[in-house]
Amino acid sequence: MTTKNAVARKKKVAPASRLALYAGVGPELVHYSVDVKTCTLQKKASVQLPENIHYIWPDRKGAHIYVGTSEGSPGITGNNNQLSALRVDPLSGAIAMHGPAVRLRARPIHLTLDGPGKHVVIAYNAPFPSVHRIATDGMLGEEVPQPDGLDVGYYPHQIRVSPSNRRVIIVSRGHRAKKNKPGEPGGLQVFNFKKGVMTNRTVVAPNGGVGFGPRHLDFHPTKPWVYVSLELQNQLHMYSYENEVLSREPLYVKDTLAKRTRVAPHQILGPIHVHPNGRFVYTANRANGTTEFEGKPHLLGGENTMAVFSINQRSGEPTLVQTIDTRGLHARTFSIDPSGRMLVVAHVNGAYVRETSSQSRYIPCCLSTFRIGSDGKLSFVTKYDIDTEDSSRRWLYWAGIINIALN
Repeated sequence: MTTKNAVARKKKVAPASRLALYAGVGPELVHYSVDVKTCTLQKKASVQLPENIHYIWPDRKGAHIYVGTSEGSPGITGNNNQLSALRVDPLSGAIAMHGPAVRLRARPIHLTLDGPGKHVVIAYNAPFPSVHRIATDGMLGEEVPQPDGLDVGYYPHQIRVSPSNRRVIIVSRGHRAKKNKPGEPGGLQVFNFKKGVMTNRTVVAPNGGVGFGPRHLDFHPTKPWVYVSLELQNQLHMYSYENEVLSREPLYVKDTLAKRTRVAPHQILGPIHVHPNGRFVYTANRANGTTEFEGKPHLLGGENTMAVFSINQRSGEPTLVQTIDTRGLHARTFSIDPSGRMLVVAHVNGAYVRETSSQSRYIPCCLSTFRIGSDGKLSFVTKYDIDTEDSSRRWLYWAGIINIALN
């Protein structure tokens, strides 16, 4: 006879979990514990990687993270570029190298994993993307050969695998026209994806990509909608994604700035994330233009804010409901905890701000934490300054919250 205890034993029990935030400060990967209730962080330990950390993506279980590093920087490819696998301790969240690193052909601008976690997919600003197998133990395997002639567009800035695992989209930003140089079109380059191999499918580029400068996109968790941040136009676009087909034109176009009429030099839009509940979408307004004053970089002004949009659950239309100061400069990445209650903004570097004609104040690189309300709006909690003022190798290129499963 089957007893109640025997039936209970047969039931699968979901593993407990805890949260960790990892921040790439130059070549140092710093581990913080995360308290969602208080929206606070506590620094734990760190590991050194070969070069500056440029992007990171975890596997679905939070057991491993995959890190792209490079000695390069924007506009500089660099000679030492690597992809590393790191193991995450399920109890402490401590991180350690997991097998040998893989040499990459250029600076990895963005990377992600496919749905089953069998491949790391990497985008570069110049050369073709690369795909690398992941072994069953989480270590990196060999590179998957890709066909010639992949249309990656001009200046790729992000690569994402669709929820179905059947498509890859590269977000190519393009360039603005300059005095002696014509502009280059931006686009959303869509590829078929099967067993780690990409093949050309289509390109979505409104107006031929002219005046279209996208940076990142994110998929809605339950609806066939895609949200795109336009770095060069400071706009949010929403596209239909019915039956794995991206609409040729955006269904909605929204401004992200609170003061569109007073756009500062080098005012650009950054990353974008849809809230886990699908009711809100967030993106980062970044102002990074500086001028020299007394031998030091001083900000030229502009908005460094998070833009919060509510999402109409019938149409997908985003509506701006809040812009809030991030308490730092140039938010290159931000992250939302899986429960959707906390948001952390990572500011890539610091700069000086003129307060009077003769006085300046230094705003350091920092992590800022915010509480997310039931209406999606943000309220600032605290920030954690990071000293990068005297080091060109300690930019905060990436930070993210990872859910670690406890086995």
